[in-house]
Amino acid sequence: MRGLNIRISFVKARLLSVIGFDEEKVNDALLDALDAARSEGFKDGIACRDMPVLYRDEPELINFWEKGYSSALEQQCIQKIIDSCDACKDSQIGFCQQHFGYC
Repeated sequence: MRGLNIRISFVKARLLSVIGFDEEKVNDALLDALDAARSEGFKDGIACRDMPVLYRDEPELINFWEKGYSSALEQQCIQKIIDSCDACKDSQIGFCQQHFGYC
């Protein structure tokens, strides 16, 4: 089931806090889970997939997944703009003056 491993990692991080592990270990575990959710969102954005069901009741997982998803869509949009621009294609640095701000 998509999202299961990340959801388990997220719950483990929360449990570390409850049972009294040091704050640094808890934060590291939590950030690892959230970064994985962001990465999953990016992959899902590229593949045009919906959010995993297992994230839908956890605001932090939703937030990080959406950040990754948005990044993927933005990257695809920028690439389409650059691919369709003759000045970008001719530029030595990969994009023209007009599209420089997108990159």
